[in-house]
Amino acid sequence: MKVFIKTLGCPKNLVDSEVIIGNILSEKDDITDDPEEADVIILNTCAFIEDAIRESEEEILHLSEFRGRLIVTGCLPQRFKDSLKSNLSSSIRYKCDFIVGLGRYDFWKGFDLEDLPKTPLLISSNNYILEDKNRVILTPPHYAYLRIAEGCSNRCSYCTIPYIRGPYRSKKIEDILQETEGLQNIGVKELILIAQDITNYGFDLYNKYNISELINRISKIDGIEWIRLLYAHPAHYMDSMADVIGENNKIVKYIDLPIQHISNTILDSMQRKVTKESIKEIIRRLREIPGMHIRSEVMVGYPGEGEKEFAELIDFILSTKFDSLGIFKFSMEEESPIFRIKDSYNIVSQEEIEERYNIIVEIARQLSYEHNLSLVGKTIKIIVDDIGIGRAYWQAPDIDGCVFFDGDADVGEFVDVEITRVDDYDLYGRLQMLGS
Repeated sequence: MKVFIKTLGCPKNLVDSEVIIGNILSEKDDITDDPEEADVIILNTCAFIEDAIRESEEEILHLSEFRGRLIVTGCLPQRFKDSLKSNLSSSIRYKCDFIVGLGRYDFWKGFDLEDLPKTPLLISSNNYILEDKNRVILTPPHYAYLRIAEGCSNRCSYCTIPYIRGPYRSKKIEDILQETEGLQNIGVKELILIAQDITNYGFDLYNKYNISELINRISKIDGIEWIRLLYAHPAHYMDSMADVIGENNKIVKYIDLPIQHISNTILDSMQRKVTKESIKEIIRRLREIPGMHIRSEVMVGYPGEGEKEFAELIDFILSTKFDSLGIFKFSMEEESPIFRIKDSYNIVSQEEIEERYNIIVEIARQLSYEHNLSLVGKTIKIIVDDIGIGRAYWQAPDIDGCVFFDGDADVGEFVDVEITRVDDYDLYGRLQMLGS
């Protein structure tokens, strides 16, 4: 049986795909990159916002043209489970053989192409228990994502994630450590910790925020050389986490701290549970760590964002000089809390959203280029991802830029590269040989 799998969306979806492959295949060689030769085609979808839904549906239509049995899974069926259950015929437009929601490990564990279930629709609740142990790593072998929790309980006003993936559920520390040891045993050197909100880790299990203890214990496992932290909601930030990042050499001096906005009026409406003042203090504390790189995400066009609030956001980005920045356009989603009270706000036009988005994209580009330019002539340590391509510690896979270099180095190796030129997001250089 040949299986083609495509993953849309975030690294959490990628982990889901790795679990699916681990459950249905005994040999990784049975994975194919060509949907034309696949007996089974699996599309793991994203449905966070309208653009993601559109991309998922377009990909379904594309993959439905091949001969293999098409299974659509992930966030799209989970988000629209109620309408699918009430009107199964609506799924016909997806032109697929099976629709499988999140957490249906029973389907994947018992997967048999010759004996598939009679019903084309299998959806569970969004409060399923995570089972990430039986994974086939789809990233290069030297790095892997480690999901430490599922779901979200923050209830930000614009967000559909709690509706799709349910409330926040942490994995036990012991289970995470066991999973880490398994990844280390297959050659993983860089571990990327992910959850919808890593700073909230452990509160549901231990009645306290336990991310600092967790990363300290992970760092004691031999073979893991880089530990990277993504999606650290500032509402649950603690100085103890900054202390661990600063003191522990295995934890790369990089953090993804999504602020979304800086206007207190907007932050309050977003239900972010932080203020401009608290965000500034968190960044000040993190900047005290030598070599610290801070990535963030901001949103433009949120209801009620006037010229004043947008100008305040621009001023903050320029003064803070984030090392990298993701920019999102607000999308009004029916399942989000803001949808129910949208008539109480001045809605920003789509034209204005596009204009604001382009302004901040340009600012982010300039800031990134200035940072890169400061590295010309310097030698930096990178991990090699492919022939002539690697990443510095402040470059997360598929999010930040890369380092392109001349010279021979093995994939997964740590090497030194002298930077000779740069562009907006990427660096270019030459490999420094030992003793050169």
